[in-house]
Amino acid sequence: MQIDLGGVASDTQVNGGSVFISGGAAIRMHIQSGGNVATAVGGVASGAVVGSGGTLEAGDNGVIRGASVRAGGEVIVGFGVDEQGSAIGDVVWSSGIEVVSIGGATTGTRILAGGNQYVFGSAPGEWLGGGGSDFVAGSAAGDVVESGGTATVLWGGVATHAAVVSGGTMVVDSSGTVSASVVSGGVKQWATALFVSSGGLTERVTVSGRGASEGVNSGGTASGGVIEGDALLWIAQGATAEAMVISSNGIVSTYGTLDRVTIVGGDVQVAGLVSGGVVRGSGGLIVSSGGRAYDVTLSGSPIIEYIGTGGLVSGGAVEDGAHVYLQGSATAEAQFIDGGIIDTFGVISGDVIAGANLTVEDGGTAEADRLTSRFASEYVSAGGTARGGSVANGAQLEVSSAGTAAAITVLSGGTLEVLSGGTADAVLAGRSGTVIVQSGASASFLSGNVLAVSAGAQVFDIALDPAQHFAGLVPLVSADAAGGTDITLAASSTVQNGGSVLVVAVSSGGVAFAHS
Repeated sequence: MQIDLGGVASDTQVNGGSVFISGGAAIRMHIQSGGNVATAVGGVASGAVVGSGGTLEAGDNGVIRGASVRAGGEVIVGFGVDEQGSAIGDVVWSSGIEVVSIGGATTGTRILAGGNQYVFGSAPGEWLGGGGSDFVAGSAAGDVVESGGTATVLWGGVATHAAVVSGGTMVVDSSGTVSASVVSGGVKQWATALFVSSGGLTERVTVSGRGASEGVNSGGTASGGVIEGDALLWIAQGATAEAMVISSNGIVSTYGTLDRVTIVGGDVQVAGLVSGGVVRGSGGLIVSSGGRAYDVTLSGSPIIEYIGTGGLVSGGAVEDGAHVYLQGSATAEAQFIDGGIIDTFGVISGDVIAGANLTVEDGGTAEADRLTSRFASEYVSAGGTARGGSVANGAQLEVSSAGTAAAITVLSGGTLEVLSGGTADAVLAGRSGTVIVQSGASASFLSGNVLAVSAGAQVFDIALDPAQHFAGLVPLVSADAAGGTDITLAASSTVQNGGSVLVVAVSSGGVAFAHS
């Protein structure tokens, strides 16, 4: 049967035969049991029902409108670049199949209840739900995936401006791309999901709301997206996410690489690598065992960075009230800290502390840190150790009872205070630096400009400025008015070669050294 230009057929049953529509129109055809209907040259099939064993085709500028594709039925749109066809408003369900070939285009297709669509051409404006599936190796734009629907973007496929909502799922397979899309939450925990497989790419995707998630598997990449409103981003080992924004209680768990992240109100849990980025507002960074964070800036309160046992943070900055907590065997190194708060049971090493409060807890170590201003302070608790650092310009290092300081350099304006029961060893007191040792004390010179101070059961060897001349000076110990001890280096002969008298003052039970 053939329907030519101007011809119209209505309510035709096609069972086992063939109909060719060339310029004419067919309305409400029922196609099944081996029946085949093909449209071409402007021919239109409208409202067709394609059942088991039936086939409806659109090629060479043929058009299908509003077809219902049921179990065992198949619609084929387009047969290559030279055989372009189109379909508008079809419904594919109950194991029906629609194939959009190269050169084919569908618009507004609804895929549900077990229906399947395969896109090698173009398919904008689709809706998937109720168990419907869409496989995109061509292009799709503005699709909506919800309520149990699944869209899979295959090799070379591109989906843009998609909306995955309320229990929908989107999978980005090898060499597939999803961009400028939104994944929003459903009613169940992580019910709405976007999965990125090896070789897959998502760009500028927003994942929003409780129950929404994006999972990036090994070899996959997520770029320039937003995770917000209790949504989850999961990055597997070998996967990469870059230039992401985490806000409004968004959650990230990474075993892979997270590069150039901005956290403005969410939490990032790192078992892999974070490289570059900033945490501000109310964000948090948790670096667990084996995790690494490089060159990340924490700015503002109440930001918290927690570094678990075996975790490493290197470079970056801590400022404006941000709080860093290091567990045992964790390491933070080479950071610039200005206005932050640090508590360490682990190792903090090589940091420049311009304005922060550093507490070295029991078992913790501060190694080669530099306290550089009057806004910087370090407190070494019982069992803690500060080693190889420096104190200057109004900064203060305080060593508590059973705390230890070793090889500390006290530069101009800096203060080292050793409380009763604390220990300081191999201290270098530079010009105008101050060392305070609490409890009664005695003092004597050793060779090499070293002043030995005995305070109770402790003996402190303090290296004085090697450029100073102490020949002929005698350390004199006496009680001060406040019940402490004064130590004065008094001349037993005339000071030679432009040398000056070093005055060591002990007040309120301590020993303070200052020289000019």
